[in-house]
Amino acid sequence: MLAAAILIPPTSLASQSALQDSSQTSAPQVEPSTPNRKPQKVYHIGGDVKAPRVISSFQPSLDEEQIRQLSAGKKVAKTGSTVVGIIVGEDGTVWSAKVLESFNRDLDAKAIDAVKQWKFEPALKKGVPVAVELAVKVDFHLYK
Repeated sequence: MLAAAILIPPTSLASQSALQDSSQTSAPQVEPSTPNRKPQKVYHIGGDVKAPRVISSFQPSLDEEQIRQLSAGKKVAKTGSTVVGIIVGEDGTVWSAKVLESFNRDLDAKAIDAVKQWKFEPALKKGVPVAVELAVKVDFHLYK
């Protein structure tokens, strides 16, 4: 059986070297995944930018064949974490997701698929919803 614990670290992209000060007014531009939306600024959590709050989250799921393959591998760790970098839009949906740190390449896609379904209360800058970039950690625990 596979269980996944889902955590949001207190700092955005803490393990990444490209952190920017949230007080900067210039932020990277991003194309939202929904059509007919203008690109907007993407902020980092901190200062006057408050973190989004998870409203609903989904755990990755594996079918029996995937579990059997993972259990059969002698060199495969049975527990570990995949860190996924995400952009949460001003509407509280995950606009993009990419693996920052991989636990197991076979599980990376499952972690991304699950995280893309999450819903958030949007991040706020001075009380106004904004898009933010942050990292989330998806923990995998394989039990026999």
